[in-house]
Amino acid sequence: MSLLFEDVFKRFNADLQKRIETIGTKPNPATEFDVVKMMTPTMITNAMVTAISTGNWRLKRFKMDRAGVTQGRLLV
Repeated sequence: MSLLFEDVFKRFNADLQKRIETIGTKPNPATEFDVVKMMTPTMITNAMVTAISTGNWRLKRFKMDRAGVTQGRLLV
């Protein structure tokens, strides 16, 4: 789970950095800048929920594809 979070968090930071760089290259860089508006707040949550609900974990940085990770056993 920690590797999954790390992978998604790195993607979140890379996406945020790209958005900030595009704002910095605009003609008037003196305009007010709010980093919170640049963030996609549900990116990490959606990735974690999708991984847990489907059981398919794709970790791009570590080149890992795991299927059926969250399948639990029924204890009787």
